[in-house]
Amino acid sequence: MRIVDRMTFLAMPSGTLFSKYEPCIFGKLCIKGKTISFDDTRPIDFFYVSIADAIDCHDDGDRADKLFAAEAGARLALDLECESRDGCFDGDQLFAVWEDDDLADLIFKLQEIADPTPKGKVIYCGNVYDIGNSRNDMIELYKNGIFERVVRLSDVEEVK
Repeated sequence: MRIVDRMTFLAMPSGTLFSKYEPCIFGKLCIKGKTISFDDTRPIDFFYVSIADAIDCHDDGDRADKLFAAEAGARLALDLECESRDGCFDGDQLFAVWEDDDLADLIFKLQEIADPTPKGKVIYCGNVYDIGNSRNDMIELYKNGIFERVVRLSDVEEVK
């Protein structure tokens, strides 16, 4: 993870995982969207998706209704495609930006939570991979572009 200033952050690509950062305090985890530029030359703002509260709704009233229903036990569906605009324009804002190793760790942990990672060799999209038993094996696959997104284990078959 790296801590970067606002201008460095605005130059980063869509899809960057980040939190706003104050000394020793991390904000909520978000996915950066498109950077907005003034006259297509000077970056001024950005879009983002807030992961924790990305509720699938069509307006604020619908959102409130769904949250109240969830408090009574209903399930909340997520919408990780709906972006918000930052609009804060704080030139001194810092950002904690996740790097490839951090993303690989997160992917590995999410797969562990969803379903234990298969051991040994697996087939994914017709290719055989040896993922072994370690996080480092998963990181290597991620860095080599094999896991560009979190792979559901239903997409992976064990080699018999």
